[in-house]
Amino acid sequence: MIIILDLEGEQELRRVLVQMAAEIAISAATKVAEYLVVSVGRQFGYLFSFNNNLENLQKQITQLEDMRVEVIRQVDAAKRNVEVIRPSVEAWLTEVDKTKSNSDEIFEQVRKIGTSCFRVWCLHTRSRYSLSRKAKKLGEVALDLQGSGKFDRVAEPTPNTCLPTISSGDFKTFESRNLLVKEIMEALQDDEIRMIGICGMGGTGKTMLVKEVSQKAKDERMFNEVALAVVSQNPNVGEIQRQLADELDLKLQEETISVRAKKLHARLMMNDSKKILVILDDVWNAIELEEIGIPVGGDRNGCKVLFTSRIHLLFHIRETQRNFPVDVLSEEEAWHFFKEIVGNSVDNPDLQVVARKVAEECARLPLAIKTLGRALRNKDVHAWEDALTQLQIHTVTNIPGMHTKVYSSIRLSYSYLESKQARSLLMLCSLFPEDYDIPIEILVKYGKGLCLFSDIDSLLEIRNRVHSLIDELRSCSLLLAGNREGSVKMHDVVRDVVISIASFCDHRLKQLQFVNEDKSGTAISLNINEFDKLPADLNSPQNLQLFQLQSISRVAWDTLNTRDNFFEGMKELRVIDLKGLCLKFLLPSSLCFLSSLCTLCLEYCTLRTNLSIIGSCKQLEVLSFFSSDLDELPGEIRELRKLKLLDLRCSEGPRTILSGVFSELTNLEELYIRVFRDWEEAGYHGNARIRELNSLASLKILQMRASSCDVISELTEFPFEKLVKFHISVGSEFSTSYDFDNSLELFKGTGSSDMNVLRKTKIISLLRRAVRVELECEGWIRNHLYELCQENTLLNMRELRLHNYSEDCLINLSNENTSSSSSVKSCLWRGPILQPAWLQNLTVLGLWSCNSVKVVFPHCVVVCMAQLRQLIVCKCSEMEHIVGNEEEHNDDDDNRVEFPKLEYLILNELPAFRSFNSAFDTKRTTLLNHQVIFPCLEQVHVCDLKKLTQVVDGQMRSCSLCNVRDMSVEKCENLLVVSASDMGSTQTLRVSDCESIEAVFSFEGNQATLGQLNYLSLKKLPKLVEIWKIPPPGNGTFQNLTTLSVRECKNLRFLLPFHVAKMLVKIQEITIARCETMERVIGKTERGEVDDDDDAELALFPDLESLELEDLPMLEMFCPGCYISKWPALTTLGIVDCPKLKTFYGTKRKISDAKSTETLETSNLNSYSASFFHQKVKFLSLKELHISEREVEMLRDGFLVLRNLTKLNICNCDNVRYLLSPSIARALSSIQQLKIQNCKLIEEIVARHVEDEEKVDKLVLPQLKTLVLLKLENLKWFFHGDLDFPSLVEFILNKCPKMEVLCCGTLCTTKPIQVKLGYSKRIWIQDLNDTIRSKYTRETAGEE
Repeated sequence: MIIILDLEGEQELRRVLVQMAAEIAISAATKVAEYLVVSVGRQFGYLFSFNNNLENLQKQITQLEDMRVEVIRQVDAAKRNVEVIRPSVEAWLTEVDKTKSNSDEIFEQVRKIGTSCFRVWCLHTRSRYSLSRKAKKLGEVALDLQGSGKFDRVAEPTPNTCLPTISSGDFKTFESRNLLVKEIMEALQDDEIRMIGICGMGGTGKTMLVKEVSQKAKDERMFNEVALAVVSQNPNVGEIQRQLADELDLKLQEETISVRAKKLHARLMMNDSKKILVILDDVWNAIELEEIGIPVGGDRNGCKVLFTSRIHLLFHIRETQRNFPVDVLSEEEAWHFFKEIVGNSVDNPDLQVVARKVAEECARLPLAIKTLGRALRNKDVHAWEDALTQLQIHTVTNIPGMHTKVYSSIRLSYSYLESKQARSLLMLCSLFPEDYDIPIEILVKYGKGLCLFSDIDSLLEIRNRVHSLIDELRSCSLLLAGNREGSVKMHDVVRDVVISIASFCDHRLKQLQFVNEDKSGTAISLNINEFDKLPADLNSPQNLQLFQLQSISRVAWDTLNTRDNFFEGMKELRVIDLKGLCLKFLLPSSLCFLSSLCTLCLEYCTLRTNLSIIGSCKQLEVLSFFSSDLDELPGEIRELRKLKLLDLRCSEGPRTILSGVFSELTNLEELYIRVFRDWEEAGYHGNARIRELNSLASLKILQMRASSCDVISELTEFPFEKLVKFHISVGSEFSTSYDFDNSLELFKGTGSSDMNVLRKTKIISLLRRAVRVELECEGWIRNHLYELCQENTLLNMRELRLHNYSEDCLINLSNENTSSSSSVKSCLWRGPILQPAWLQNLTVLGLWSCNSVKVVFPHCVVVCMAQLRQLIVCKCSEMEHIVGNEEEHNDDDDNRVEFPKLEYLILNELPAFRSFNSAFDTKRTTLLNHQVIFPCLEQVHVCDLKKLTQVVDGQMRSCSLCNVRDMSVEKCENLLVVSASDMGSTQTLRVSDCESIEAVFSFEGNQATLGQLNYLSLKKLPKLVEIWKIPPPGNGTFQNLTTLSVRECKNLRFLLPFHVAKMLVKIQEITIARCETMERVIGKTERGEVDDDDDAELALFPDLESLELEDLPMLEMFCPGCYISKWPALTTLGIVDCPKLKTFYGTKRKISDAKSTETLETSNLNSYSASFFHQKVKFLSLKELHISEREVEMLRDGFLVLRNLTKLNICNCDNVRYLLSPSIARALSSIQQLKIQNCKLIEEIVARHVEDEEKVDKLVLPQLKTLVLLKLENLKWFFHGDLDFPSLVEFILNKCPKMEVLCCGTLCTTKPIQVKLGYSKRIWIQDLNDTIRSKYTRETAGEE
């Protein structure tokens, strides 16, 4: 190779080559001989691959940006569905933005240096080399991000814990019940009590009682989590597991009961200092907790179990430690409750005597009083006399644990139902399991199939009738509101009575279980587990009209003892409902004999089979595959000419719909399909096209999602105007549900370039009747919306969300001849002459990327927004104010605006925003001022308002924020202070990424408090110097603060002044991380330092459980002064990268006792004072310890601490060859979990012999259950001698390539051990040493 240089470039190139040589030398320092040639070639490669590296970087960044756009689209859709974005997705987006920014810098530098001539090449050789190297590495980063950005889903459903356990008013307050709740709460606080029983006859209110206990336990932070499951008279273990898992946000994807039990057990036994309360409601028989996965025995960590049952003897079998009987109400409580239910009519002299007697017949049972009282409300005296007679006659039969009076009152309420249809509907509800959320739509399908409503035929009319009957039954307390929208529930006592009545009523409706040999009746309902079989003679009933079979574990149909002639003897069958089954083979051919079959529901099923046999059921009117996994909708479906409802809202699929199916279903009234895509484009030309829907002239209800506008454009003849109910989404995600409002969501979608293609259809006519509207306002759509708004025809609209509206006005309500019409420019609504009725109905308004709009509403239009509950404004580049004033008023009252029902306010990415109300537009940009009133506002989220300097001003009215619960402020680069006024009831405040903020609160001249605040998080506030600029007055300030987190506030020198710290009497968690200049956690008192009285005791943070100090290079002490440090309630202490921290208090002061310490986490202390584990600093109840290299030495002084330790984590020890001396290891007598990771030079965990200690040949850790060894590159063994681990049940080993054996001597383990080696699956083994030798050393050698 020959290189020709001019003289001027030679010196520069020499410097470049010297730099390259230096980098080569550094990179090859450890293995010069092996890598020198490769490294030289790589360095010169950067120089000569300049253009290729840049081109590759551009390509990778372009592909990465395409992925980013798609992920952001999914994130936006998830946020609209109120889902929680996964942290991994947010982190990925942050890394993508950072990578894109770095690539922009590279290309900007390339543009500056140019490549025009040889001399320039020489002069900029160093730059070319550097940029090429950066481009190469950044291209690899971009490629890795593309691989990690393929998310299955970007968000999770909102956790159940965000919602209250019971709604306000569900628990009726009685003095007797209040005392009982208090006693139960005291028992739950007792660490010696693990199992509690609540017993009482049916109807006494046990379920509502435990729900009230559950809510109080959460509110008072007695438990970190509470999980409730209903067991019922016929317990289904799989269903109980599912309920508990849902409450704990645990995914149970395993199919078998035993595997699910192990996973649930592991979740409940997680040794992370969390307390969990498990409530098992309505237990009838002794159940095996182990089978469910609930820990039993003495070692349950923080898990307690609370039972409710009608059967008192059950608790003797279960050996509960405390039992609480739930008795009937007192006479006074019962009469007052009865009067409350019935109303003032009982004060009528004609009714007083009989009413008293009827109330007495209720036997002071809350459920009997409630149901009977509502049945007799507004009845005349004759009805009361008749009711009394019936109550004295009826007696209960064969219902265990039920009082006679409860049965009589419920039966009487049933008989008072005026409609036979209501009674039939109530009986249908009794077919479902206890505490089941019964979808009302299922009752509609049943009612249609059973011909319960012979006087009407239309499904729409039947649905209206069912809803009317549901309202009647709920008003009588025979049905309850369900936990899910569009569902109802049935009290277990009411259900028992209705089933008892059904056995001798005219309808002869009977729910049969496997143990019941009486198979007569018109309905059978079976709930099966994974090992259940169907009775061999199940097809014997001759008049069977409804067959319901449910499984929660996808039991295979062919394993249920079914035959091909299964349905042959059920010729009268009209309804089949199969839920949660797996059908891999053909449906029984006997299905073709069901000539009366009207309703077929295959829901929540896996359907990997040919369903063509369904086409033989010619009378079928309702066919549902809701939430099933469906491969193909067969062509035979077109033979169902009477079909009125087809539900294809599948969890997956249908992957294929054959052509011509829809066009033949001319009687179809309702069609539900989750995704209608263009199957023909997928490559199979025999598939259906959406144009087939044009022939469905009878369609009344349509729920459908289409991938793009181009797909919908084929519906040129579809009768949109005939739809009574609809939910149509184009180009957007939407969630399927049984119940929905009229909704229209129109976006271009994937592959569409223009929304004007929709003009071929009449879909836009639905705007006039839509309740929920979300539009991408482009071209023709925008113009049509403008016309409808001007015509004031959107009277049904309640929710409006607009995207990309490019005009400066949506509605012009003003008179064009008045000067006021132009006084507020670029306003979405203009006034003031008219006040449209449809605006007065609006409850939700959202604006995204409406870049020509500067003001949302003028002042005069605000009066129309009296019903507005949610306001969301995002990415509007020109938006300055929410409310704009047409004229200036001197009187504040004239400028004041009020949103009386607004609950939710989001403002995001509004770079021009100045204030909420333009009447208060001053140099200091304030969001909320004294001229705006929000009496119902609960949540405020502000992000990326670049001009904002203050969120709440100092003159804010006390009524304006009186209900705010949650406020977050992010990325407001000019923000100086959050609030200068009282923040009312604010409970949660998060402030992050605000570059200019100097103080969070400034209470100058205000008697403001933050008495309700319980969570405060401050993050990335580089100029923050103090949290409170003006000290808050009074002892009530911050009295409820429980969590305080401060991260990356580099100018904050101390966290709290001393007198403020004393106010934090309920603080439980404090986290301080990456605050570069912090010197103390607690600053000086008003008098300076604390006095020197040696006998003084200081009670500071008595409830503090967690304190985390991380990466605080200047931190010297926790608090000025010297104390005997005693942290009574501390459970977690983290000290990480605090090199100057030597002690908390010194040795002269004492902090008073309260509770016991359980957890300590320390690492990387440069100079560690002995006072941490000094005898005057007592951690006698310490449970967890997390340390790194510099703290290992401190264990020598901590033997009193070690003996109670149950969990020890050690990490980042890079300069030692062993971790623990024999004496320290022996002191770990209570250790249950030991985790060691990221220690480069470690060769053994416990040394056999160290200086000043005797040699040890055998090590015993009697309580050790879990051992985890990760990323220990030189580890050879745990201990060189004999090891005895009698309790070990779990061992995890990964990235320890030199690991030979666990010990060199004899290894003794007494239990089967679950082992995970490398990335393999977990296995169960007995000989651990042999497994490591034969398996791990062979498999992981390749991995390393």
